[in-house]
Amino acid sequence: MRTILMFDLPMEKSEEKRNYRKFLKFIKGEGFVMLQKSVYTKFHVNRANLEHEKRLIFSKIPIKGFVSVISITEKQFQTMEHIIGRPKNKEINTTERYIEL
Repeated sequence: MRTILMFDLPMEKSEEKRNYRKFLKFIKGEGFVMLQKSVYTKFHVNRANLEHEKRLIFSKIPIKGFVSVISITEKQFQTMEHIIGRPKNKEINTTERYIEL
């Protein structure tokens, strides 16, 4: 099983920033790895381990925080596609002399 953790924590006041850093340190300490900013993932061996982890996470959420947790199978996680930006130029490397676009 794979857990995807998404969170949105306020960071306006110094106490809120401290709570954000504390929560981030906690999830990294639990073995979560960043996919994107505020989106982390972790592999779980079985459902019992996953449920224990969710209870821990929900006990550490700051009062004004918003956290979503979704669990998917490893096979579903592996089908995720990553698209990174667009090509910067339209040049195509080829040995042909004429290319019609």
